[in-house]
Amino acid sequence: MKPTVTLLPALLLAPLAALHAAEPITNSVGMKLVRIEPGTFTMGQDGPSLSGDDKMAAHHTEFRCADWDEKPAHRVTLMQPFHMSVTEVTLGQFRQFEPDFRQGKGVDDEAVSGITWTQAVAFCEWLSKKEGKPYRLPTEAEWEYACRAGTTTIFHTGETLPAGHQKWFGEQGRRSLYFPDGKFPPEYARQDGASSPRVGQTTPNAWGLHDMHGNVAEWCLDWYGPYESGDQTDPLGRSEGDFRVFRGGGHSMLAQLVRSANRGGWVPDSSLPWGVAARAISACSAAAGIPCSRSWCGRQTVAAGFRIRRCRGSVSASCSAISRKEQLCRLRPRRSTREMSASK
Repeated sequence: MKPTVTLLPALLLAPLAALHAAEPITNSVGMKLVRIEPGTFTMGQDGPSLSGDDKMAAHHTEFRCADWDEKPAHRVTLMQPFHMSVTEVTLGQFRQFEPDFRQGKGVDDEAVSGITWTQAVAFCEWLSKKEGKPYRLPTEAEWEYACRAGTTTIFHTGETLPAGHQKWFGEQGRRSLYFPDGKFPPEYARQDGASSPRVGQTTPNAWGLHDMHGNVAEWCLDWYGPYESGDQTDPLGRSEGDFRVFRGGGHSMLAQLVRSANRGGWVPDSSLPWGVAARAISACSAAAGIPCSRSWCGRQTVAAGFRIRRCRGSVSASCSAISRKEQLCRLRPRRSTREMSASK
């Protein structure tokens, strides 16, 4: 079954096809954010598993194959609009928060990488105070909804990635294992020299978001854990765990691992061998009961970062109203905000 997205009709929202024309807003650190409308979509991916004893020992083009943790595909509704950063948080933006980070390395328009989930949350808290508006990491559901942007395909670009979309730097990511003859399928682009994950180099999706497939993977707010079946509203993920979710995949890795539904987790106080980045979102955290603030163990090493979202309302209002809901959320795994409200 193909994933589908439905915008909430009662809100009289513009069609998805028209949303690419929306103008982004720019905050005080030079971060551009676009509005993501609420709606309903199918999260995850059902389908056969990859064949073979060692699923990561060879390049696969079976994009309709699904990993165990992407199942079951399930219907998710997001009730509130939010703004998400157009790209991953850049090195230049992160250095406004931590000036000595990777001193002397990288350029301002590279996605910040090599950061922990804890560092990404600290950046969101700093930006919230600086702006007077709450920012945080996106939930996993918000991330996939924003990535898909109304598409029903494996990637937001279609059933495959466009020619040259997935950059592969030198010998990183065990290139010679997957492509021993040095020839790449059309969706890859070999890059000589050191990796440089500059943002905004790929075609944006219908919301206007760049780099949702590849470049660097992105931290999400949730604890990593298996999905549950059944319809869900504003899901917050598991109530506890050992790993935090990251999404989107990175450069120099197989296209199978940058699909819209693909997911993984990593220890929150440790960065991946090549780092993790983030993407910011800003919208309604008080209503969703979410604190303000993208391991593929055994898979390819991945560069990862983050993008964030901005929340509506004041920092104090959005963050102080969640204590009761946080307590309720911990009673059972993966409770929705609607269930929490009904429990009061």
